[in-house]
Amino acid sequence: MTAPLLNIQGLTIDFGDTRAVDDISFALHEGEAVGIVGESGSGKSATILAALRLHPAGTTITARALSFRGQDIGALSDSALRDLRGGGMAMIFQDPLTALNPLMRIGNQVAEVLIRHRGFAKRAAHVQALRLLAQVGIAEPELRARQYPHEFSGGMRQRVMIAQALAGDPALLIADEPTTALDPTVQAEIVRVITSLRRERGMGLIWVTHDLALMAGIVDRVLVMKSGRIVEDAAVDDLYRAPRHPYTRALLTARPGMTAP
Repeated sequence: MTAPLLNIQGLTIDFGDTRAVDDISFALHEGEAVGIVGESGSGKSATILAALRLHPAGTTITARALSFRGQDIGALSDSALRDLRGGGMAMIFQDPLTALNPLMRIGNQVAEVLIRHRGFAKRAAHVQALRLLAQVGIAEPELRARQYPHEFSGGMRQRVMIAQALAGDPALLIADEPTTALDPTVQAEIVRVITSLRRERGMGLIWVTHDLALMAGIVDRVLVMKSGRIVEDAAVDDLYRAPRHPYTRALLTARPGMTAP
């Protein structure tokens, strides 16, 4: 088997006196889709922020290994880290309204990634930004590209975040609760867009959520986190058919229409 795309071994994260993540290990390979599931405070978001070195000052992070394509993430220079964020790995945040620049036109925000990470000239970046907006299902991209985030609905802003993430042509796409604030119809469409484009591009995917039922059809494997630890790691079909941990069974039965063996 080839070396992992993302390799995390013995990761521990402390926020002052609070241990958010307690000695967890997993690896993700090229093109693989992994779900990280758990209730609020389980450590799932803290884990992915460590992979991007996005934790605030004062956070203590230790690991036996924390690498992307064999490179030690903790040893990267500021310049190399900027290349990694958006180029090697890209993230779709839970709240696009706070992640997008409110003073910058939508088209320019997508084009900026193309210029920074892929060396596009300004005009070519504008043309490609329109293509990406259309690809994620934004109608009238030329008109929409001239607008600002506040002129978009929540679902449309999330599509912009997807276009922005794809602009850097990342090997790994990280989606942190990307459908939480959306109604079920829009949720389903965002899931369809992300999974379709991921398969088309052959990207790796980490999907972080508290909703275990959502993982069906999105990921190959699921990590279940509780109190900063991984309590179950299984292929998605096996997890639904025969969950091993009581906490996993509780998550499965917590949503109407779901039952656990």
